[in-house]
Amino acid sequence: MNIKQLLLLAVAGLLGCAEAIAQSNAFSYQGNLSENGFPATGSYSLRFILYNAEFGGSQVGPTLTNEPVAVAAGLFTTTLDFGTAVLDGSPRWLEVAVRTNGSTAIHTALAPRQPLSSAPYAFRAARLTGTLPDAQLSANIARLNGTARFVGNVLFDPSSGPPFAVGNAEVVVKLNADQVDGFDAADFALAGHNHDTNYWKLTGNAGTSPTNGQFIGTTDNQPLEVKVNNQRAFRIEPDTISPNLIGGRFNIATNIFFQGAARGVVIGGGGSSSSPNVVQDNFGVIVGGSGNTNNGDNSFMGAGIRNYVEDRNNALVGGLRNSLDGRQCFLGAGETNRILSIAIDSVLTGGSNNTVRADFATLGGGANNIIDSSSDFGTVSGGANNRIDFSILYGTIPGGFSNFVDGDYAFAAGRRARAVHDGAFVWADSQDTNFASTANNQVSFRCLGGVRFTSGGTAANQQVAWTPGSASWTFSSDRNLKDDIRPVDGEAVLEKLARVPISEWNYKGYSQRHIGPMAQDFHGAFPLNESTTTLNDADLHGVALAAIQGLNRKLESELKEKDEKISQLEDRLARLEKIMSDAAGR
Repeated sequence: MNIKQLLLLAVAGLLGCAEAIAQSNAFSYQGNLSENGFPATGSYSLRFILYNAEFGGSQVGPTLTNEPVAVAAGLFTTTLDFGTAVLDGSPRWLEVAVRTNGSTAIHTALAPRQPLSSAPYAFRAARLTGTLPDAQLSANIARLNGTARFVGNVLFDPSSGPPFAVGNAEVVVKLNADQVDGFDAADFALAGHNHDTNYWKLTGNAGTSPTNGQFIGTTDNQPLEVKVNNQRAFRIEPDTISPNLIGGRFNIATNIFFQGAARGVVIGGGGSSSSPNVVQDNFGVIVGGSGNTNNGDNSFMGAGIRNYVEDRNNALVGGLRNSLDGRQCFLGAGETNRILSIAIDSVLTGGSNNTVRADFATLGGGANNIIDSSSDFGTVSGGANNRIDFSILYGTIPGGFSNFVDGDYAFAAGRRARAVHDGAFVWADSQDTNFASTANNQVSFRCLGGVRFTSGGTAANQQVAWTPGSASWTFSSDRNLKDDIRPVDGEAVLEKLARVPISEWNYKGYSQRHIGPMAQDFHGAFPLNESTTTLNDADLHGVALAAIQGLNRKLESELKEKDEKISQLEDRLARLEKIMSDAAGR
């Protein structure tokens, strides 16, 4: 066990009433135990030894070993009894050593030794008997056989008459108000009993002004507590720069980096004896909840249960067992979400068991999603079991299930999409198999039910679609979707098309060869739309069909003409054959 520090909070007064003091040497000892920088919780064995010097010196009295001692959120209380002989008024220092209860290891001594407070020395005074001579009294103690000036809290008994009398000219400082005018001290706060305008009244005051030095509080370096039902509800801890404002009974402000309390801390409330809210760095905030720990300088925590903030300038809203170790990061809520210490300026909104390890990353929610180390500027909007792999920049997963990005600027969505190339866009349907990109800067779709694009709007709802088993795209050509329908002269179209140059070519930068017209030439022959640099597939099909019809009519006309000439020739041949037959018969 590595016990790093023991922060002593207080040494309480003697146990029991005045009669018990005379019969007992025991006193109550309270401390704050931290293990590895965090408030300890559990059972421990504590060993106590008195010395006559802060360093070195000799042991005085017996060795006390108290076990088991219960420690909750760092706080413990135990009873010590070294006997009367050691408390003779000489300076004493207490050494405390600790080990886990039940361990056989040697107790670990904690440094430095703690000076023993004045409370245990009251045992010595309580055992004095008989008459003490005046010579042994301090000069500050008033004698009743002379003129006495009482300073401090003075209680008169009997309440009036000898041996006590106060003249009008005498100054009595801090006189017990219960003995003045026959009134109790509480009467000075009643609205109807206005001795002085400097008193705060139970019914409220009017005309107060902080600019005139009026305030409720303390004038020394001690905390101020507000209690309800005799239990702490609010505590103000002093600091020369910024005091701590701590709501709740068990919540704590302490600095794990420097001995003592943090400054500028605000804890709204919540917490319990076993699960206090703890702020352990300067200017940290916890609004409420239970068992939350804020170790971040200038960091904010809303509420929730057992959430943890480690570094500076962070904000964690709430949830359950969320951990924010990054810097300048935001974690909304959810459960067991983590932003790790290597992350800067990242956001995790909520969900369950999500992890961010990169800078400038955004994880919206869902479950079991990961933006891995050095995957800066990555985004996972939600879904489950999605992951942007290590050292991938600007990756995106909008949601879905079990999608994976392993390429810079890549995008994966749907189910089991794998964008494993830079700039790849992969969308996968609901099939339970991986679907991966095959090249950089590629768009890939897996669509077992096909692909459909529609225009919508108030005009004709056009559609372009592809379905598995079809060899090409289909597009809307319903007569009911069309307007201003005009007949086309196929032969004229054929004549124009015959004048359009058809070339073999390739796009610049690519080796693939093609055959077809140039858009400018086609548009010059058929100005069907405003674009002179693109070709519309529907126009190409329409022109081709019209040209075929024109070619068909042209061929039919030419064939008819030829048929007529053939018929005429056949008639002439028949007549000629008859003439020759008749001549041969003679």
